Amino acid sequence: MNRFKFLILIVVVSLLSSCATIFTGVNDKIYFSVQPENAQIFINGKHCRDGSGEIKVRRSYKKKLVTIKTEGYVDQTFRLDMCFNAVTILNCIGTYGFIVDVCTASVLKYKEAYYDIELTKLPEEKKE
Repeated sequence: MNRFKFLILIVVVSLLSSCATIFTGVNDKIYFSVQPENAQIFINGKHCRDGSGEIKVRRSYKKKLVTIKTEGYVDQTFRLDMCFNAVTILNCIGTYGFIVDVCTASVLKYKEAYYDIELTKLPEEKKE
């Protein structure tokens, strides 16, 4: 009976070994410091917040475009870059965990956790 319990334990550990998903989750917290302070932050066209602060961004294989805008200033758009999540290496005990990490995009993480953005003022129109 001890062999059977050991086999069950091995199977359970293999199925639950999605290390990157378990240890780092499926979201990254990214802090945006924006000037002017009333600027709006959009990710893929969805309004996320007004002004500086933290945004929880779900990891994804799709590009995430950030747009920061406010009246009287030039909009700024940039892509959130991703890199390899080194915690994924802990999946050497089984392929099931790696498959879970791939499905949840936890094999990647967002490269930067802090963005300092200062918008450029639009040139004022000449009055005649």
